[in-house]
This record gives sequence, C-alpha cells and structure tokens, in this order.
Amino acid sequence: MNCLRISRRLLLSCRPADAVRALAPVPPQAMRNTRYYSRFPALERLNILGSIRTSLSRHVHRSPLPPLHRRHCTSDCGSFDRWYHKPCKVAAVAALASGAAVAAVCSRYDREIVPYTNHTHLVVMSPQSEIKLWEPHDIKDKKVWASQSLMVDPHHPDSVRVRLIADKVLRATYRTLDVKTRVAQPQTSHLDGLKWEVILIKDDDANIECTPTGKIIVCTGLLDHFKTDAEIAFSIAHEVGHIVARHKADIAYTKWFPKHLRLPCFRKREMEADHIGMLLLGAAGFHPNNALKYLWKQAKIDGPSTVFENFISEYPSYKKRMECLSQPEVMQKAMKLYRESTPDQGTITQAADTRFSFQETLGDICNIISTRLKQALRGRSAN
Repeated sequence: MNCLRISRRLLLSCRPADAVRALAPVPPQAMRNTRYYSRFPALERLNILGSIRTSLSRHVHRSPLPPLHRRHCTSDCGSFDRWYHKPCKVAAVAALASGAAVAAVCSRYDREIVPYTNHTHLVVMSPQSEIKLWEPHDIKDKKVWASQSLMVDPHHPDSVRVRLIADKVLRATYRTLDVKTRVAQPQTSHLDGLKWEVILIKDDDANIECTPTGKIIVCTGLLDHFKTDAEIAFSIAHEVGHIVARHKADIAYTKWFPKHLRLPCFRKREMEADHIGMLLLGAAGFHPNNALKYLWKQAKIDGPSTVFENFISEYPSYKKRMECLSQPEVMQKAMKLYRESTPDQGTITQAADTRFSFQETLGDICNIISTRLKQALRGRSAN
C-alpha cells in the first residue's frame, strides 16, 4: 500500500489532475497464492510493483512500459554498450595509441631537412657514426674486388671518363649547396671533408651504387648501355642525391621499422634522389631532359614489369618517376640551374675542396692520351 501511495503522489506531482484517473485495484490474478507470497516478501513486492506498472500503462496516456527483466552487459544492451563494442571507438583509440607511439619515436631521434627538396625526415645516427659504420664494409668490398680482379685500372680510359663526369657533378653539388657558409637551414655538414671516390668494377649489369662514405661504384655494364656523358652524369647525380639527403641514415632503414611502411618510404626516397639528381644534372651543365632519357632506357633494360606501379617493390615505377620529374616546378628549377651553369664548372679552389682536384683532372687527361698512344703503337707494331 505504501508503494501505491508513493506512486500516486509522484504521478500527481508530474501530471495535471485531469490527466490521471483512479487506479484500478490489483487484479485478482496477482493475489493468487497469497500464502506463497506471504512466505516470500521479496516476491510479493515484485508482484505488487508489476501490477502498479500494468495499471499505469492502462490509465496514463503514454507508451506501455517494458516488462521487468534483468539487463546483461552484451552488445544488445543499447545505452549500456561498452566502448570496445563499437568499431569507430576502437579505431579512434588505436589511432591515438599509434600517434602517441610515433610522437615518442620522433622525440628520440633527430629531424633533418633535406637540401634541394626541403623535406623533413628522421635519422637514427649522426654523420660520424654513419661513416664509422660503413667504412669496414667499403674496405671489405675492395678486398673482395681486388682478389677477384674486378676493379678496373684507375688509368683506364673508362675509369678516367667516369671520374671526369663525377667531377662535374660534385663541383655543381658543392657550388649550389654553398657548404662553406651553411647559411641555409638544410643539413649539409656531413658533406664537409667527405672523401669522394668513384670505382669502376667489371660487371655486365647496368647498375650503380653508393655508400655514405662517398664511394660511388659504377659497373661497366652501365657504360655499355648508356653512351652519352649526360646519361652517365644523371646516374651519378642520383647516387650523390642519396648521399646528400642521408637516406641510409633514415629511420625507414632500421630493422624494427614496420615492413608495410618501409616500402612506401623506400619508393619516396628513390623519387627524392631523382629530384636532387635532376637539379645537379642541370647545375653540372647537362640538359635536364637527359634524366628522362636515362629513365626511359633503364625501363627498357629492366623490362616492362617495372614500367607500371608495383606495390611490393622497393622501387617506384619508371612511369611515376618520369611523371614526377616532368612536373613544371622541378623542370623549371632544373632549367634555371642549367642556364646559370658555365662550360667550366668550378674553379681550382672549389675543386680542391672535393676529392678530385684540378691537378688530378689534368693527370687523368694525360693518362688518356698516353694510353691511346700506347694502343695505337701496339696496333701498328702488330701489323
């Protein structure tokens, strides 16, 4: 009875007097087994409560109340759902967690700005540590090449030719970067005092590689497929671009970096090296269109499968690489450097800062003349 009184008071306080009718008495069905309910007071209270709800649903103008039942914490609970039952909330939490992890990693490593492109990337080691790491590999590779007689004689005309082309590219690099003043914000200190060296090895593949220590390894197959100096210059400028941008120290080259993120980073680094290489090509006095010619020939050498995009490859497709180099901004900047270039790139003082001095260049020219004279004399004596 107390429950009925309380419910009636609440109803009168919430509704106008004319909207409430007299409540019907408790139905006889609910009063059955009175002795049974008197023995269990809790069940009796539950029965009375159910009768009150039924009466209210009959006489009050509102939607029927749902029957009493126990709510369980499942996915069908409506407003009682947990956050992990909704995919959007799970995705939001995962994004926040990954963002926090990336922020923690970024705070641990250094950020550097790449010259020419002004892109920002994370590096995992200093220039000094990088050189110390790669110097033993260079010494080991030289011993292997020397034991297998793969290194071409430095006085050979092909070796001299490759070094002369590299000399032009390196002079253009140091001139356009203005390493001595270092007023610009991008990272260029790792190029100070770097010992550049070009090594020609006997290999039929049209390949070229570089190391952070300044070593550029050129295969003889590259000279067989690319006849012009401009095409060889772009291949060297591309490798110089990797060294200038410090791609080997990038965070993507670490073993713990996720593989599904590593491949896009590798493709991005290759296109960035193309960008820098094209600018250096124009600054060295070669027309920038030779970069597109080189990529077109290289696509023919590697086969049609490399022309279009392959998402499981470390290298971007040649089509995409040529499209990036054909952008107006990149081409205009390269043409500007090409117009500003002079036939004799660099002076004697600028050449002394690099690995190749002006005296070495004259010595290489003399070696070419002497080698060709010796070959001519041997041919005449044989006849």
